[in-house]
Amino acid sequence: MLTLDIILKITVFLILFALGSAISIQELKLLRKKWKVIGLGLILQMIFLPILAFGLVYFVDLKQEWKMGIFLVSICPGGSMSNLISYLVGAELGLSIALTSMNSLLILFSLPLLTKFGLYYFMNASPAIGTSFSGPILEIVFLLFIPTILGLLCRIYFPSFVKQWEAKLKLLSTILLALVFGMKFFASEAMGGSGMNILDVQQLLVPVLLFHLTALIASFFISKFSSFTIKESCTISIEVGLQNTSLAILISASILANNEMSKPALLLAIFSFFSTLIFAFISLKFSSKN
Repeated sequence: MLTLDIILKITVFLILFALGSAISIQELKLLRKKWKVIGLGLILQMIFLPILAFGLVYFVDLKQEWKMGIFLVSICPGGSMSNLISYLVGAELGLSIALTSMNSLLILFSLPLLTKFGLYYFMNASPAIGTSFSGPILEIVFLLFIPTILGLLCRIYFPSFVKQWEAKLKLLSTILLALVFGMKFFASEAMGGSGMNILDVQQLLVPVLLFHLTALIASFFISKFSSFTIKESCTISIEVGLQNTSLAILISASILANNEMSKPALLLAIFSFFSTLIFAFISLKFSSKN
């Protein structure tokens, strides 16, 4: 269990470091040029997603840990994988990187606060979590701040180092991420796995899929009806629809020590990359014919 936790923490550290190092003057310039598009994207990520998740779990019959898990996923916006999808389908990569950069800074403040809110609302009666959340919340703050700020400082003071190691860090974090997800899903609880079984998948699949697809489709059409281009709308939907499941799993399984809470993120991680990729590809191709 300790080994898997360490691998997960290293993976999330590398991912957040890479996100911090991706923040540059170029993204800040794009923020000035496309502030309306970026503003809507951030509103959808930081406000719409938590409201969507909260509203969904409020009306479904699930374990409180699973409700908290879905809510936790909603407050962990997507990272470098969304940039990869934007690149693969021909969406606006610069806009994608700008949105990722901005939300990686915003969650330094929003994630600890919303996690604390979720714990009080969904888990207040749970003896597994306890009544004092100051320790876990403080750990989340350090988890977010240290790698993100280190990445940002390296981008400012050691740009050649960042450029040299950027691709290698992404490859390493991707390999570690695949290892962690595989062990979490297939390993026994004694070995650090989540204990996910067929019954869990059957009960969680519909609400998790509903949350994911609603986020994808709604964000696309909200952007489109806001008079943004198809590429801009598609980029926003990719950013909103793809969550940072590795961060959600680290917070739930390692920091909060609740495997049940990590199951929604683990299930979402299995299909969200491919479903987002397919949706983005279809939306761009279909729209280009009209």
